Amino acid sequence: AEGEDHMVVMHNGPFDLRYMAKTWPELYQRALPHLFLWDTQHAEYLLSGCSEMYPSLNECCEARGLPLKDDKIAAYWDVGIQTEMIPKDELLDYQRGDVMNTLAVFRDQYNTISQDPKLMELMKVKGDDILFTTLMTDSGMKFDLVKAARELEKLDKELAEVQNRVVGGAAAYFPDGYEFNIGSPQDVS
Repeated sequence: AEGEDHMVVMHNGPFDLRYMAKTWPELYQRALPHLFLWDTQHAEYLLSGCSEMYPSLNECCEARGLPLKDDKIAAYWDVGIQTEMIPKDELLDYQRGDVMNTLAVFRDQYNTISQDPKLMELMKVKGDDILFTTLMTDSGMKFDLVKAARELEKLDKELAEVQNRVVGGAAAYFPDGYEFNIGSPQDVS
């Protein structure tokens, strides 16, 4: 409903977010402020003590003794057949399996994570991180080149002043005529 927050559960969230943005751009833009993303792949990473990076959905299911999805669709992809060319009924069965497995993994993860308020807070932060990182990756980030050039000029002047003070102060420690090289680790030491 309009204005309500919603939890969206997915596995490999950035892939699904990009698909949503491309397929339903207006709905996606309206929903963004109200999304709480739960990515089962990233939750699994947190639950593994950050040792299992990017586990597949099948790996998450195997760890819980859940049935694995039928991988006959992967056989199509392995021979170069595009998703749009796969028979729709087979693809829908595959997607149902994907949704059911993601839901089962989520429920197990949620039961564990909800027992630890700090871990739950971390999961919320991770969901926001995935959402905003995906947005920035796809949309880019505004960068003010004029302001950056002004800052660079200012910093270059400050750096030159500091270098002059260091070189001037170091002159007392070297024989007359020796050119102190601030870029030399040996001279600096």
